[in-house]
Amino acid sequence: MIRSIFLKIILSFIFIILLLALPLSLFSSRTIEKHFTDVLKRELEKTVRTIVPLAADLGETPSLEQTVDSLGEAIKTRITVIGRDGKVWADSTNDPRTMENHNNRIEIRQALLKGTGFSIRYSDTEQKKMLYVALPFPADSRGEGSLGVVRASLYLEDVTVLNQALFRSLIHLLGILIALALLLAFFLSRSLSAPVRAIAAASMDVSQGRFGTKVHLKNHDELKTLADNFNFMTDKLSTLFRQLSEEKEKISSIIESLSEALVVIDAQGMITLYNTSFLHLAECPKAEGHPLIDILPWPELLTLIEECRADNQTRSEEISLSKKVWLASVTMTTAGSAVVLLHDITLIRKTEKMKKDLVANVSHELRTPLTAIKGFADTLLESAEDSDRKYLDIIAAHTDRLISIVRDLGDLSRLEEKGTEGFESVNLCEIIENVILLFDKKIKEKSLKLLTDFPAGPLLVYGDRLRLEQLLINLMENSLRYTDEGTIKVTARREDNRILLTVSDTGIGIPREKTERIFERFYVVDKSRSRRTGGTGLGLSIVKHIAVMHGASISVESEQKKGSSFTVRFPAL
Repeated sequence: MIRSIFLKIILSFIFIILLLALPLSLFSSRTIEKHFTDVLKRELEKTVRTIVPLAADLGETPSLEQTVDSLGEAIKTRITVIGRDGKVWADSTNDPRTMENHNNRIEIRQALLKGTGFSIRYSDTEQKKMLYVALPFPADSRGEGSLGVVRASLYLEDVTVLNQALFRSLIHLLGILIALALLLAFFLSRSLSAPVRAIAAASMDVSQGRFGTKVHLKNHDELKTLADNFNFMTDKLSTLFRQLSEEKEKISSIIESLSEALVVIDAQGMITLYNTSFLHLAECPKAEGHPLIDILPWPELLTLIEECRADNQTRSEEISLSKKVWLASVTMTTAGSAVVLLHDITLIRKTEKMKKDLVANVSHELRTPLTAIKGFADTLLESAEDSDRKYLDIIAAHTDRLISIVRDLGDLSRLEEKGTEGFESVNLCEIIENVILLFDKKIKEKSLKLLTDFPAGPLLVYGDRLRLEQLLINLMENSLRYTDEGTIKVTARREDNRILLTVSDTGIGIPREKTERIFERFYVVDKSRSRRTGGTGLGLSIVKHIAVMHGASISVESEQKKGSSFTVRFPAL
């Protein structure tokens, strides 16, 4: 295989030169041969014309034979005189009496019919290829009729020898021209291939990471432009690779600094990237190039990765293994790789469990003494003097508030532990109808107006009926607590594959900077109002827990002194 561009150019020039030289030499040879043949033909014709008068005067006589012999010897040309009947009268090289009739010769027939005869053919008499020219001579002085034909001929081998000599000279000339052309092609090829080789060598250096390589050409043509563009490209590549190296170092530093175990696996399940935390978790010195199933054979994690591959979605899931709890996050890349992040949340879950147990135990332990205090306070109020009643009312109010807090804490604790057991298809419209009956008296006492807007048909959601009622009750209590005048409106509607439950009011509203914290435990916007109205700061937190338990989301829109609007979006059945 030809790899050098120099050889390719040289061979291309040779091919083109030969492609032009061979047809040219053949054409020249044929042209020269035809030219000499025409010249000889004209010369023979002149010779014959000078002999025609002699042949007409002498006729078929011995004198004619002597004259023809002497003329043929003198001009080195074969001369033949033939009668009209084809009989040979005289021939300069042969005995006419031994020669056959020539009436069937082409040149003789042409001369008798057309006035001039010409042919190139093989001579039966001479046993050689010859050139013939024949002219008729007249039968009388007036030139009427043809008495016979005078024919002159030459051996074509003489023409062939001359033509070969000329052809050799032509070949020599073409050889010199071809040599000069090849020499020119050689220098031209070198001038073209040298810059290309320089650019090729520079590109090889660049491929090996030597971006400082430059190509400097002196000529001013397209190759110079190519070299300049190459130099510009290497500068850009050098800058880009430096930036990529810096970014790679940053990413590597970030990955190594993560306390969480990070591992990247390709589409075949092979590990391509990991950090030190992952090696500590897997308890192996090296993981790259090994299947994840061999290094970390966690069935739940492998199943999670396969689920993410199936729908190309990001997922997070808790995995329990060896008395530890891990939060596994799997993110798919466009190249089909999976980025797995494992965070040890064992301590967090233990702390949460301790907190839940503490809340549950405290709620349980406080419930009995608070109930007793409440009972004794009510008993004392029945027989108390007017001067003591004020203090007993304060004791009873704060006891009620403590009981509400304990009750709400117990509800939160139960919500965090309960799953989806006991869920059923629930008509949200029925829940609204039942809950608004509970608040009818309180709303009238505050001179508020209650509005509802929901369809006559069912709006079905999958959930716990009692918890859904508690969600709406807490939202209604929140609106009632912070609305002194105006309206409270409850609406429900279907929107695509969601059912929206909205409770809005015209109350005092919530400052924009506090809307993100209203679902936190014990957080209240107006503490004085909350104490005055008996709020615990847990109602909206319970609402959010119930919404999350039902796969719903909750949002709030509020403006101070204009009111608030809480919207819960449930998955529709």
